[in-house]
Amino acid sequence: MIDRAERARLAEAAMVAICAQLSMVVVRDERFAHWHRALQGVLADVPETKGVMAPMRDAAWGLAMAEGERAIGNALARLKIETAAYYREVAALRVSQWSDASGWRFNR
Repeated sequence: MIDRAERARLAEAAMVAICAQLSMVVVRDERFAHWHRALQGVLADVPETKGVMAPMRDAAWGLAMAEGERAIGNALARLKIETAAYYREVAALRVSQWSDASGWRFNR
């Protein structure tokens, strides 16, 4: 059985991962958008290098309790998929820009 401290640590790790992913992914789904707004509010008042983890932990614990561990797991899985799609789009754009600049054409 997972105790409260371990649950808080896991929730914190999940929220740190979500925060990192959200900084790279355009949030289209309202379920993720409200997490993003909550994190923006928490992080807006905190210096970058000092005191981030305590508010992050508190926000993560509250969200973990409100949404449940399953929702966080589903969100992380969805964000991984969206991040992979984002990187594919960026790679395709770079290949396209390179081929336009160099005169080479690739069959897609």
